[in-house]
Amino acid sequence: MEVIASSNILQIVRRTLNAMDNRVADHGVRVAYIAYKMLQYSQETERRTFTNIIFAGLLHDVGAYKTDNIDHMSTFENQDTWPHSIYGYLFLKSFSYLEENADIVLYHHIPYCNYKKAPLNLPDLHYAGLLCLADKVDNMTVYGTCTVCKNHLEQNKNILYAAQWVNLFLQAEAEEHIIEKLKSGAYLKEFNTAVEQMHFTAQEKNSLLSMIAYEIDFRSEFMVLHTVTTVNVSRRLAELLQVEPAQQEKIYYGALLHDIGKIKTPTEILEKPGRLTDTEMQIMRQHVVATADILEGYIEEDIRNIACNHHERLDGKGYPRGLTGEQLTLSDCIVMVSDLVSALTRKSSYKEAFDKQTVCSILRQESDSGRICKKTSDMMINNFDDIMATAEEYGSRIFGIYAGLKQQYEALRKSLPENLAQHAKVS
Repeated sequence: MEVIASSNILQIVRRTLNAMDNRVADHGVRVAYIAYKMLQYSQETERRTFTNIIFAGLLHDVGAYKTDNIDHMSTFENQDTWPHSIYGYLFLKSFSYLEENADIVLYHHIPYCNYKKAPLNLPDLHYAGLLCLADKVDNMTVYGTCTVCKNHLEQNKNILYAAQWVNLFLQAEAEEHIIEKLKSGAYLKEFNTAVEQMHFTAQEKNSLLSMIAYEIDFRSEFMVLHTVTTVNVSRRLAELLQVEPAQQEKIYYGALLHDIGKIKTPTEILEKPGRLTDTEMQIMRQHVVATADILEGYIEEDIRNIACNHHERLDGKGYPRGLTGEQLTLSDCIVMVSDLVSALTRKSSYKEAFDKQTVCSILRQESDSGRICKKTSDMMINNFDDIMATAEEYGSRIFGIYAGLKQQYEALRKSLPENLAQHAKVS
């Protein structure tokens, strides 16, 4: 049995991105839909290519969550297109199974007339051109009229856009009224139905969800290892507590997704160098509610509970629902303890990392006071070195990627030909 259905991956990704800024999320879905319709008319039948291009369209602006200009949509779409394009490329390249298609995200603002300047082979630019046209069509559909959009495409054949893609879009538009569907919202039902027919392997699903989870962490330097530590402490604890394999998988996904709601939490709160005010704490605590909203209806209920119960406490004094020990499962307790261990062992904006002795002392206090599960806490204390070695092994790889992102970004920015995306500004 699938823990997460293939048909639900799109919705989880969409809701996660939408929780921070629905302009980027809805734009991504519409661009993916336009790409889907154009690929249909191009008679592209290879499943992997078809599906991957569509999901690259969905995620093409994911790099905007790393940059500082997400509040200036017109700026990052029409003026300086490189920051979000490069970070989007790096996220897909580093964390997702879509690494083979990452180039089309990097180059999705290059006009057709500049292809000869681009350090890419024509096949790669072929699909970058598809994404470039789909991106512009959506922006013009939102802010302009159908006639203006069609005239713009006709006037810019082989200037901004490859004639092949212009002709395919106009054919699809004439027969299926794509722009009208985009404006009315009718496209979404059709697109959801199409995605339901797509199949993702367990590895591909894990790849997409991991990318989203890690991308959220990468908004804050202090959060960068939090999810990976929580996941791997949870996995090892579940093994030591002899949880059955099927439930271990649910614990894994619950831990992986437990903080996706933090995409809605302002970075200034995540990185505040000091104690949060009561108001700020209330905003911070809403991340659990946001996580629940994102996962509602698209994941097994017990996985959603595992993800959302990590701040509950056995004495009923946790949040957001104030559940008690009788209402919490061992799986809930494993992620609860793992999240606490991760918070204690990692440096944050308001504290240094605590040493083993301090962490174990706090765990004993919490379990002795009846706030966290004693069985789980004792297992963590008794196997601390083994468990943390596992978490460090996985964490060092993720932190290495994080540390290299800025260097890769700067290197790419310098290597790209000057004015390569210049004509992409034309409206």
